[in-house]
Amino acid sequence: IEPEADGQVLVGTEWGGLFRAEGTKLEPVPATTAKLYVRRIHRTPDGTLWFGTNEGIFKESGGIMAKVLDYAWVLALGNDNQGNLWFGNGWANGGLSRFDPKTGQTRTFGTEDGLLNNSVWAVEGDPEGGVWVGTSQGLGRVKDGQIEDFRERLGIRTGAVWDLALAEGQLQICSRLGLHFWDGRRPISLTKTNGLPDLHIWSMARTRDGVL
Repeated sequence: IEPEADGQVLVGTEWGGLFRAEGTKLEPVPATTAKLYVRRIHRTPDGTLWFGTNEGIFKESGGIMAKVLDYAWVLALGNDNQGNLWFGNGWANGGLSRFDPKTGQTRTFGTEDGLLNNSVWAVEGDPEGGVWVGTSQGLGRVKDGQIEDFRERLGIRTGAVWDLALAEGQLQICSRLGLHFWDGRRPISLTKTNGLPDLHIWSMARTRDGVL
């Protein structure tokens, strides 16, 4: 789900493609491919909408979803501050990939390059450069061309990291072992001890009044 400035909401579905919702009205967004599973909607700082799907990366252009990169199961999608898109395909074990929309070039990083695990579930751009990466084995970071295992520095057990977001100077981490926050100095964790009914936190969203 992705809100738009005009009050409409974009809704990605399983095998039904993309819809634009306004109130109780749903309108399908045309696509160049039928039966799309829209797993991820990502808006880059310039306002461009990108979509991670079962058939690769799509871009909204002229009101139509058009394929820009053929790839199997793009489940994680984000961007760095240089305009590159970073993506992963979760259970398909394809590692972490970088796509340059300007040149069309793609490079993939795997465990042989220092990636914790080839199952990448979440990608979040770092304003200081590079990207945060959530894998089945925990949190990593790509910066200055190097892949860093961030688990020891984080100082807490997360298990698999399913979703990531940066807000109010904190990295928010949805994981197999609860919801965690990292402000660059120390972690804060929310688990069953704090009242979570389950440790599996798949995703999160913040309301306009700041409620997570």
